[in-house]
Amino acid sequence: MYRKILLPLETGGMPEAVARHVIALAAAHGAAISGLRVIPVISSGEAFFDKFQVELGSRGAKLREEAESEFGRLARLSQEAGVAFSGEVVFTEKTEAEAIVAYAAEHGCDLIAMPTRPRGALSRWLMGNVEDKVRRRSPVPVLFVPVAAGA
Repeated sequence: MYRKILLPLETGGMPEAVARHVIALAAAHGAAISGLRVIPVISSGEAFFDKFQVELGSRGAKLREEAESEFGRLARLSQEAGVAFSGEVVFTEKTEAEAIVAYAAEHGCDLIAMPTRPRGALSRWLMGNVEDKVRRRSPVPVLFVPVAAGA
């Protein structure tokens, strides 16, 4: 049923239980997993300032390093289960939700699997709700895997 599952990373990495759940789902369907870390940048229209956001030592570079490390961990877990895994870091001017949906469409993903944490209305209003935006905009099914409290 599924051939390619998109697994967007959030800041702080992928919770172990969520990773194992998605890997088991991929193994059961013979699917591959595409990890994605979206890092929004602000375009200034000037190459110097745009590059400054992703250069060595910048916040963008640190986020990329964290994502690549997490992709290594997820690749090892996937390999143990016989599941193909690839990871990509995308710097974009789009919002995180827009970039996730666009990536899924452009790369032929047929499922988006996302961790979700219970949050109150105030938290969703202040911080936004990427999961809800992806759910509303996605042309493919979205699977939400709850993160246990304290994880």
